[in-house]
Amino acid sequence: MCDFDKISRLIIGAQAAYLVSLGIVAAAVILGSNPFTSGANIPAMVIASASAATAALLMAGAIAELDKCASGPCGPSVATLRTNLVALAASIGIFSVSLAALALVAGVPFAGSVAAGALAIWAVSLTSLFAAVASGYLGNAVQAFNSCLSASGSGNTGTTTVIVVLGVLTILLTVVFNAFGTASGVIPVKSILTIFG
Repeated sequence: MCDFDKISRLIIGAQAAYLVSLGIVAAAVILGSNPFTSGANIPAMVIASASAATAALLMAGAIAELDKCASGPCGPSVATLRTNLVALAASIGIFSVSLAALALVAGVPFAGSVAAGALAIWAVSLTSLFAAVASGYLGNAVQAFNSCLSASGSGNTGTTTVIVVLGVLTILLTVVFNAFGTASGVIPVKSILTIFG
């Protein structure tokens, strides 16, 4: 049988690491709008990338622990939660790689073409939005799994509440960072619409 507390701790740790990463990216967007502070963006992207990679690894750990419950009585809620965690781990992993690519593009003189920079910025933006949507569904999936476990006396409402609150914070921070990034021109909406339109 899986350990719901361990799964919860891994998810909460992943959410916290991802929120740190989003916060650093939001700060980098603000720093990037000022020529005197934009030099801090490269180390900020490296740290944000490492934080996001940590979040993806913690999600993978939660998935591995959750798999121990796949054949138990809560199988359907396990499958829903697992799908959600896989989507989150994948989007956060891609977010991490996008941040690393952005740091590389920004750090190598003349290697960072405008197209490569725009693509990396959009990868960061789109994967963060996808992760925000998955974070919204995560709360429902964890609550359903916890309800099933509570029937057998092994659920934990406190950690479920923390997961839901952190999911809402992720959504809010992602929306703010994407809105500010678009408004400041750091996220080039017009050029991306041209690429995809």
